[in-house]
Amino acid sequence: MDEMTPIPGFHFPLSSGLFRLACRGLDLEPEHRALDLLSGSGAAALELARETGCEVLSVDSNEPGLREAREWSRTLGLQDRVTFRSMDPQRLDLPARHFDAVLAVGGAPTVLGRPQMLERAAIHLVPGGRMLLADLVYLNSDPPAAAGPLLRKAGPDGEPLEVRSNVPEPIVRVVFEQGRHQIDTESDYRQLLEALGYEVEFSFLVPESEWAAYFDRSRKRLGDGSSEHVGVTEVDGMETPGPDPGQALSEEAAAMFAYGGRATVGYMVLVARYAALDN
Repeated sequence: MDEMTPIPGFHFPLSSGLFRLACRGLDLEPEHRALDLLSGSGAAALELARETGCEVLSVDSNEPGLREAREWSRTLGLQDRVTFRSMDPQRLDLPARHFDAVLAVGGAPTVLGRPQMLERAAIHLVPGGRMLLADLVYLNSDPPAAAGPLLRKAGPDGEPLEVRSNVPEPIVRVVFEQGRHQIDTESDYRQLLEALGYEVEFSFLVPESEWAAYFDRSRKRLGDGSSEHVGVTEVDGMETPGPDPGQALSEEAAAMFAYGGRATVGYMVLVARYAALDN
């Protein structure tokens, strides 16, 4: 295994270093198995295998992306630890209670639908297995109960203050939701996980530096054409152009830095244990 060659950067606002730190919360050893949903470039699966030594099955229906991921696995000497398989992540033909961990990072939770994805993952997790999620969230959760009494005396001369709304601008929602996705708040996410039998063990929002690095590496990747499958979709063996990735990246940057997105949109990393089968 090549431990020196850098793995290609993620196509979302998370660095490999911060991802590896989150992976430690999965408590994986070389004898364990992990499932990676929507592998994309394969970076998450490759990082996890190199960090923990576990076996990883990574599934996606994007053939150009899978070819690139397999090439990287051979370059890194991880082809015996990571398998990239063409499969519809909406219809997983995999054994139940088989994986010690499931990864759903990048756009996986949004594209697959959070409730459906979490329910499917629970089928394939062993009792007590863990999920690592990384996903966009809106930063307008209801204030905690403790805020009310504190705000009643926080104003000038002890006057009460009112909670200010932190709802994202409509244009920010349009850019990130694309008219077909739903983005939740962190508190909504936690409530959903708990309702489906998961116990959240930790979560954090990535710092602004992660967003800056994401836009920088995405701009460079698009500029040098290093990722052939960007903007390409393969259906029935035929590659067809997808949305213009350069335009999409520009719209994301505008939503974040021109329309207030960095105050209302966050990228959350979370590890939760599936506890529904606990005795």
